[in-house]
Amino acid sequence: MQARLPEWVDPLALVERRERLEGEIPLASLARLSELLSDTEGSLSAVIDFTRLEDRRPGVRGSITGRLRMPCQRCLEAVELPVDLAFELYLVESEAMAARLPEGFEPLLNVSGKVSPRELVENEVLLSLPLIPRHAAGSCEPPEAPSGAPEKLEEAAQRENPFSILAQLRRTPEDGDSGGH
Repeated sequence: MQARLPEWVDPLALVERRERLEGEIPLASLARLSELLSDTEGSLSAVIDFTRLEDRRPGVRGSITGRLRMPCQRCLEAVELPVDLAFELYLVESEAMAARLPEGFEPLLNVSGKVSPRELVENEVLLSLPLIPRHAAGSCEPPEAPSGAPEKLEEAAQRENPFSILAQLRRTPEDGDSGGH
């Protein structure tokens, strides 16, 4: 599967022909996902079937596989996350139609009559990411504080507060100034 997915498709036309799209999507081309990654080398493989789903509703069913590297929130080194997703989305032409879908059915909004397979894949991957990416417990440690850090904190605490002069200006004669008597 080396083909690139088309930029835009007419999903209803593809449903009528029961088309399947297969292709690779370079990670670097997924702008929103790229911002979260340690690097954008590699790609995701996607298979998207345009078909009739439950109740003969038009929809898409597919799978996404690949590997992502994200910064571990414990040690800040890259952690490799496998991607192996399956999805099923029902084509709807308005948010009102989406609201009428039975519970558990996920909508794919198709207002313009065109859908971007790349955006569809990116959205599904973003929804599947862990909230806090990290290595398995015990396989990494938080980075150590730089040497001298505790001493620098002590120095900062001992420095004069730059706002202490404001406290002096706020003093009133009743605060202890006898007013010259």
